[in-house]
Amino acid sequence: MYLVHYADVEPDTILLSINSFQKDMRGPNQLIRASALRVMSSIRVRMITQPVVLAIRAAIIDSSAYVRKAACAAVLKVYSVDADLKDELVEILTSLLKDGSTLVLGSAVAVFSELCPERTDIIHRVYRKLCHMVADMDEWGQVATVQLLLPYAKSQFLDPHPDAVAARKAAKKAALIEAGDLDADAAADDDDEDSLGLGDPDDLDPDHRLLLTSTAPLLHSISASVVFAAATLHLELAPPEEQKVVGAPLCRALRESRETQYIALHYCATIAATKPDVLRAHLAEFFVSLDTTEAAAMKLEILTHLVDESNISKLLREFCVVREERRQALCARHRAGDWPLRHAHSGRPRQLHCEPHAPARQPQRSGRGRGRHCAEAPAADAGGGRERGGDSAAGAAARNDCGADGARRHHVALR
Repeated sequence: MYLVHYADVEPDTILLSINSFQKDMRGPNQLIRASALRVMSSIRVRMITQPVVLAIRAAIIDSSAYVRKAACAAVLKVYSVDADLKDELVEILTSLLKDGSTLVLGSAVAVFSELCPERTDIIHRVYRKLCHMVADMDEWGQVATVQLLLPYAKSQFLDPHPDAVAARKAAKKAALIEAGDLDADAAADDDDEDSLGLGDPDDLDPDHRLLLTSTAPLLHSISASVVFAAATLHLELAPPEEQKVVGAPLCRALRESRETQYIALHYCATIAATKPDVLRAHLAEFFVSLDTTEAAAMKLEILTHLVDESNISKLLREFCVVREERRQALCARHRAGDWPLRHAHSGRPRQLHCEPHAPARQPQRSGRGRGRHCAEAPAADAGGGRERGGDSAAGAAARNDCGADGARRHHVALR
């Protein structure tokens, strides 16, 4: 930690420590080798980037997958210190993408997405390998791989949606008619569309179909982030009739924690507004039950997008139930809030008749007796007795005044 935080202040000490880390890189323990590489790459001093790159090159051929994974993280750290080494680091990263371990491959894909996501020529070489191994990666690697392959597939494969297919067919017809290879009357006939070489929208490219098939198991992952990433890919790349498979996994996410439910509701609201057929079969999942105000409002918004002639009667019954439940809840809340007000104006508030820390009260005499006692006490006594009688009367009066003040303060506090 000292070397990482004070590298800029004492660069000479850093140079002396590099030899120790290089020696640890040749140790027998894989944890020591990975830790040495992790510390070397964390030192943000430009003068040691070349020794760190040499250490990374030695780590990518290490027998331990843990050390090779540490090399993936080191590539990005070195790039943040010296961006001029990007070409050399991309070469190293290309070798890591060919690794056969899913532990290494997931980290390599995540670093590739940060370092050079525009290098589609590198993705060409490992595309099928990523498709076959994405199901065996950890959840972080799965999310990174799906997010990397989604823009790649959109740029390399044809859009399978009907509007895009119709547009491509119209453009192909126009090109053939302009070239004189197709008669205008024949082009208007739907039976001749198969002869244009466009094929059917269900006939996807084999690599396109491989991506959809490989990411389908991710829809059943226990991680909500993996489910959202896989659902996004299928909604963007799958034909319309195959997009309905994402409805059940998204509805399952509604039963998880409140934070996950909130994100899933926002995601479902976007889908319901653009592609309601995907969620229409799961209408009952959006019925309002014991939900928060925000979740209930979001569910009602989703239901308004899913309504059609087949389910309008069910939705109307649900809206009536929700209105009745809300009305009863509001009435109960109003009664609960109105009780203190009615109690406050019903009369004198309740008083506590016991004071744990106050002295025991003497039974009070009538006003006439108390006044006569106070008036006659000085005259009845003589000498020392008169003084003692006067003191006793004054002490009793003081105690009565203190007791009255304490009761008055306690009464005010209860109010």
